[in-house]
Amino acid sequence: CIFNVEELQKIKLPDTIALDIETTGLLLTDSLLTVAIGNDEKVWLIDCTKFQHSELYSFFKTLENNKIICHNAEFDLKFLNYNYDLDLQCYVDTLQLEHVLDEEAIELDLHNILKRYFLVEFHKDIIKFWNYSKENIYELFFSYDGKWIKQRSQIFLYNVKDTYWTYKLYTVLIEKLENDKNTKYFYFTFTIPLLNAVIFMGKYGIPIDVSKLMEIDNELCLDIETKKEILVKEVGPFNFRSTQQLASIFKGLGITDSDTGKTEKGAMSLDKESLENLSKREDTIGKVSSLLLEI
Repeated sequence: CIFNVEELQKIKLPDTIALDIETTGLLLTDSLLTVAIGNDEKVWLIDCTKFQHSELYSFFKTLENNKIICHNAEFDLKFLNYNYDLDLQCYVDTLQLEHVLDEEAIELDLHNILKRYFLVEFHKDIIKFWNYSKENIYELFFSYDGKWIKQRSQIFLYNVKDTYWTYKLYTVLIEKLENDKNTKYFYFTFTIPLLNAVIFMGKYGIPIDVSKLMEIDNELCLDIETKKEILVKEVGPFNFRSTQQLASIFKGLGITDSDTGKTEKGAMSLDKESLENLSKREDTIGKVSSLLLEI
């Protein structure tokens, strides 16, 4: 466990590492509690509550040169990039890789994947504790009486196990991937670059041309108003939100319940399916139905 800057600076990581973080919640604005980094031989656990933001930044910045493996990198790396102004990229995401290798796999959480490949389970007490304490994790982590210290150590253990087994899983999955050249090409050419683009957007957002957006909005509004005017010319003024008035108009045009079907309450059905059927007609009814669908 790493609790001070001197220990943090002494960490010498291998080129390829697994990384997992624990936070007070699932929002980017939540607090970082711990970071576990390593492989299947050694894992370093960093208690982030013991460090200044600048101290963690200096260390995390060095990770930009590493090949980072995560299980659900979209959350872990997006969180670190956003809160520490980093550009960490994912080398392999074991969650995505398992899906690419086995598209029929449904349960892609780390716990269930490990059961499939290694026939191992995380200690049930830790799983139960973690699920129970998620809602009050901030208070739990920063309580220092004897009771909470034991549970605090369980968080450390959970984080370390996540990292160890993520790397262990990576070694198995990457071997399977090496035996499938087409899937390997797809994964590293499309899947990973797309994932890193999503992670990138989590930090910088998506630029929007506001003037163009307003232009499109005005065009759509004008188009809707134009079609409303055409409808009024065809059938007269009515409340576009009143299904009763619409039903009255269609009945005036000769449409009956047998043409549209009825709602559960016995009224004329004017849902999308009914209007689509009526829009196929080449008369006023078809024109009115088409305009209503477009609006």
